[in-house]
Amino acid sequence: MLESLAQFDPLKTERLRLAGGDLLLRDRCAVYPVLFSMKGLRTITISRCKNVSKIFGWLDDIDMCPKLEELVVDARADGEKLDTQNMIQMAVTRAKMLLKLKSIRIVSRDNFVQTRALKFKEYVPHVECSPRVALVRRCR
Repeated sequence: MLESLAQFDPLKTERLRLAGGDLLLRDRCAVYPVLFSMKGLRTITISRCKNVSKIFGWLDDIDMCPKLEELVVDARADGEKLDTQNMIQMAVTRAKMLLKLKSIRIVSRDNFVQTRALKFKEYVPHVECSPRVALVRRCR
C-alpha cells in the first residue's frame, strides 16, 4: 500500500480508499503519517479493514484532514464491530472545531449500528446507514 501512496502527491489527494488490512499495527500504522499529510483530502472510504475505529480517534485532531467532507465506512469486516461511540465522538469534535462533515455513509446490516447512526444527524447533514449504501459515488 505504501508503495502505491508514494506515487502521488498527498497534499493534492482529494479521495482515499483504504481497503483491507489492519489499521492498528502497534500504536499507529503506516497510514497515519500519510493521512496526516493529506490536507486536501475530502473523502475517505474504508472497507474490509480491521480496527476501523482507530481512524476515528485520529480524525479528532484539528490538523488531520481539515477539508474532510465525507466518510464512507463498510462495517462488514470479518468479525469486526463498528465502534459507533468513537465515530459519533469524532463527528462531534469535528463539528466543534468547525471542520464539520457533510456526509457519513455506513454499510451495515447491524440494527444497533443503524439505530446509532441516527445520532449523527445532529452533527452531519447527510447520513446513510444500510446494507445497500454504495461505497463509491459517481463523479459529478
